[in-house]
Amino acid sequence: NGTYLLAEKAKEFGIKVILSGEGADEVFGGYPWFSFASFPWRILPKRLRNIFYYYRVSKNFTHFRDLKGIELLNDLIESFNEKEIFRQISKFEIRYQLPNNFLLKVDKGTMAHGIETRVPYLYRELVEFVYSLPACFKRRSFGKVRDKIILRRVAYKYLPPEIAYRKKRGFLLPVAEVLRSSEEKVRDYLSSRHSLAQRLFSKRELEDLFDWDKTIVLPLRKEKEMLLWKLFIMDVWRVNCFHG
Repeated sequence: NGTYLLAEKAKEFGIKVILSGEGADEVFGGYPWFSFASFPWRILPKRLRNIFYYYRVSKNFTHFRDLKGIELLNDLIESFNEKEIFRQISKFEIRYQLPNNFLLKVDKGTMAHGIETRVPYLYRELVEFVYSLPACFKRRSFGKVRDKIILRRVAYKYLPPEIAYRKKRGFLLPVAEVLRSSEEKVRDYLSSRHSLAQRLFSKRELEDLFDWDKTIVLPLRKEKEMLLWKLFIMDVWRVNCFHG
């Protein structure tokens, strides 16, 4: 992933320790689903609101991606004994999403190159202080920039406004561009006699994944691209692990 590649480049410069911004979104409310704590979402019944929240974050779960998962999420949020919706979401993110997904990803990506990562936004006193603040200090319902309000105001004292108030950007690989520029290589892997992809899909179905222009609806095209990417990565893993 991107973290692995950045760590690889940092290693080339002899860097041994790096700082990461992990935890800022969970503590300051940077993710879009923190909007469930704002109007009009906050007037929904708690159970219905949790269903919407569950389906926004369930892609990061390794199991319970069904009604059992919704019930599990409801039970966890109930156990928090937090009345403020923002804190309910923040506590779930800090306790479960952060250590089991994001921190794990960063730790593996950097330690693979012998680099240690420090996470200043997870300094205990800072987390406890920000968590205790009312939600209005962290996120608002309207405005050009709605997330991490107090953090951005502090950043504005030291950084140019175009950086301090820049909209949140994802940290993702350009999957579509990589697939298109390496189409021949991807086809070679997936057409191999021992390809795992061919055990899961017919040749016609696999060929359809390469026909990007055929799918006009953007969400469906994204789904096809991600499926093709996962199949490609799976076969790259197969070759490297079992065939030297």
